[in-house]
Amino acid sequence: MEQKMKIDRIAMPPEAHKQKSIWEMPSTQHCSIVGTCLSLGEARLIGKKINVTCPNKEDLDATIHSVLVQECAKKNWASRLINKTLNKKFDNSIKVFKPCKDSDELLSLWRDAFSVGNIPGPYWAVLSHPCLSKEVGVKVYSDVHMLSHLVGSSNQANIVRITELEIELANAHDKIKKLIVSNNVKVMNKTDIINAQEEKIIALNQINKDLESRLTRLNQSIEEDRDSAFSNGVMLSGELLSKENSADVLPLKKAKKIISKMTSKVEQITIENSRLRAEVDEKDSQIDLLNTEMSSIELMLDNIQARGLAGSKSCDLAGKCVLYIGGRRGAMCRMCDIVKKMNGNLVYHDGGKEDSLASLSSAVSGADAVLFPTNCVSHSSALEAKKLCKRMAKPYLPIRSAGLGSLINGLVEINDQLDENS
Repeated sequence: MEQKMKIDRIAMPPEAHKQKSIWEMPSTQHCSIVGTCLSLGEARLIGKKINVTCPNKEDLDATIHSVLVQECAKKNWASRLINKTLNKKFDNSIKVFKPCKDSDELLSLWRDAFSVGNIPGPYWAVLSHPCLSKEVGVKVYSDVHMLSHLVGSSNQANIVRITELEIELANAHDKIKKLIVSNNVKVMNKTDIINAQEEKIIALNQINKDLESRLTRLNQSIEEDRDSAFSNGVMLSGELLSKENSADVLPLKKAKKIISKMTSKVEQITIENSRLRAEVDEKDSQIDLLNTEMSSIELMLDNIQARGLAGSKSCDLAGKCVLYIGGRRGAMCRMCDIVKKMNGNLVYHDGGKEDSLASLSSAVSGADAVLFPTNCVSHSSALEAKKLCKRMAKPYLPIRSAGLGSLINGLVEINDQLDENS
């Protein structure tokens, strides 16, 4: 027995259980390892360390990839850097696969990771495992190789959609800039009018004060004349002022009439000034809304680009009809255009402002799904829509705001629900 154990030790050297380095693997696997397990940033960092250069910056990433794949064939500084980076990056995956004792266990664990989309770490852990057989290595390599074809095909549609959205965003930028410039001009004009009106009000108030001062002096003069008339016996009980004193009443009536007119004019100008200020505030709100919408569209584009790079499908409504409740009626044309570009139809209900709530039932019945913005819809119409959707088994989705970005994200999410239900 002791002699057999000695033979086993001779037959199984310590290196047999050591993790394989990248230069010890078949050269056919190097391309997929570098492309799948290293990010662009990591590849660029290694390329910079080994002085990889390219005259055309657009081809730099492809050049770095090609050089790193070639260097993996032998043990050198570059291959050691790659090996060290992958071992450090995927340490947890290596620990998960390390207890596997044969290729069958490796393949089973790999398929579990592959089915949930966990690819880079397990791929490196499997190929570098000392117990990996040639046959299982080929199967694992084939899984990743076919996946790259599928992802590339899916991403092509997303790239086309992202290009279209970039054009739409550029057009939206131009349109919003023009609207902002136009609104700024209108605001400046309204501000000039307000300033002129305020100066006019100040001048009229001054005139009013002068007239009130004159009126006070006239009243004092009349009172003095009355006192004088009483003292001289001119005014008797029940009699009016004498003709001489009554002549002073005419300027008093005239002054009162002028003051009344000026006061009325000041009130009219004040009302007009308030109206103009309200218009300026409304234009400011429109500018803020346009800026918010532009930020929302930019955020939406970033989200779609991220989803495209992750290999997700572009949103295709496949002729489905979506009911939109609430929001702003003025934005419906742009929303309808967006839904048409996603191969769908948009039906609008204002939630009871002009459209009757009684017609909401037929609108929900004719739609495949329902969306409504939580910040721009009445509670009664939102509750009624939820009740109707549950009764008719229609998917519905409350979205964050009445902007275009929220609409697009809502359409993507509700389309996923429709696909799952179908």
